[in-house]
Amino acid sequence: MNNNDNAKSRVVQLARSNVQGGTDRISTKYKFSGEVEAQRQKIQPASGASTYNLDRAYTYDTRMRLTGVSATLNGGTTASQTVTYDALQRPASVSRGNSAAETTTFSYTLQGWPNTTMSTSWEEVLFYASPAHTGTSGTPVLESAAWEGGRLINGSGTGNVLYHVTDHLGSVRVVKDGSGTIRQ
Repeated sequence: MNNNDNAKSRVVQLARSNVQGGTDRISTKYKFSGEVEAQRQKIQPASGASTYNLDRAYTYDTRMRLTGVSATLNGGTTASQTVTYDALQRPASVSRGNSAAETTTFSYTLQGWPNTTMSTSWEEVLFYASPAHTGTSGTPVLESAAWEGGRLINGSGTGNVLYHVTDHLGSVRVVKDGSGTIRQ
């Protein structure tokens, strides 16, 4: 693996062998303020094989938060992703696709912990133990997570996970443990 650095010790080019016996080269362009502005990943699978160029461009807002990424493979169709933020600078939504084909929104608890993640194709809700039962460093203890397919339960906060598998009406049909054994 070879690295080429600029005067500010930022890696501007990285070369490494890939699993197919070829070489990957990643060239990075930086803005004056230090954020990555663009990258080109040149993938040469093996000697004589076609080279692939993956170009990425990054955009930022005035607070230097990442607001967009676009990627193009060999000059083809551009795939894009945009990020919006709430007043506390946490991600509020991420849109993927050329016309926001898939948008994921995020909500947070009063403590700032992630709470709900919703998109056009799925939803996930995280449940935490009461604030009095947080970890020793004040970190949250995840009680359970729910989504369309069921609910994951952290049994007694010990990491013993139970999966509540539901049917199309939301009724619990099976409870499995982390190894897949049916418990109920």
